[in-house]
Amino acid sequence: MRFFCESLLFLAISLLFGCSNLPHKEEAIAEVNGEKISVGEYLGLIETLKPKDMGMDKRDRGELKNLVIKTLIRRQVILTEAKRTKVLLTDLELESGIEKFKAGYTAGAFEQSLLEQMVDEASWREKIKQNLLIEKMFELSKPKIPEPTTEEALAFYGSNRRLFIKNTFAKALHIVVPDESLAQDLRRRLRANPKDFLKLARENSIGPEAQTDAVIAVEKDLMPEEIDRPLFETPIGEISKVIQSAYGFHILKVINRSPTLNLDFHQVKAQIIARLIQDRRQEWLMRFEERLIRSADIRYNRELLARL
Repeated sequence: MRFFCESLLFLAISLLFGCSNLPHKEEAIAEVNGEKISVGEYLGLIETLKPKDMGMDKRDRGELKNLVIKTLIRRQVILTEAKRTKVLLTDLELESGIEKFKAGYTAGAFEQSLLEQMVDEASWREKIKQNLLIEKMFELSKPKIPEPTTEEALAFYGSNRRLFIKNTFAKALHIVVPDESLAQDLRRRLRANPKDFLKLARENSIGPEAQTDAVIAVEKDLMPEEIDRPLFETPIGEISKVIQSAYGFHILKVINRSPTLNLDFHQVKAQIIARLIQDRRQEWLMRFEERLIRSADIRYNRELLARL
């Protein structure tokens, strides 16, 4: 069965690239530091990265081919250098690194990101493994990255003033329900007894904040206008009118608002220094990887590549 599936894949790639004279999958398209990259690896990555629901013209196929070759070369450079320097990645380090990368995604956003990148999770995990390996090798090389100076931090602050404007925001108790008649009933009850806001939110609201403190904190102009306006115009402490949006029917009680703030340099100096350190580290890491690739012994089988 496995042989049958591999044969089908081989045939599919043949048709995709318009070539019926493909070499055997065990042949090497390149060698990196004495380690072979096989036709089978090349075809497997092609199958992973090629668009699943659209055709490809000659230019698209050429770009995909170059991407696959570069990806395989990078992987082999990293793996052979890790082997040479005896740098290993434990299962715990790998899983911890993967969780760190996933932490920035909300529910469903990670899967959507994979779809947009047209990669499966196994390929994504392999790429993360390579990134973690090269970071570990980089750290073991004990790079002497110069610390950013105050002058550099000031220059960054001057060139990026927009980053240091803290927009006005409002904090409010919030209830959202799917039914207007329920919203109107809740509003009447709240006007009679405003202290019941949290109790009624927990019993009725479909908003996630209802199960904690029912409080939302929102920057101005980030919400739809029908919600943004009452957030910033309803008198503090009053129960708002019922507000309809695409999410349902809302009731707000604004707790407080903060004005727009222009943060001065001393308030954000530590933040800027941390940002510059991270940027500089990333730049050095990229140079480290480029040096590894330039110094690697890479030999292409150009005759075979031309037939793929």
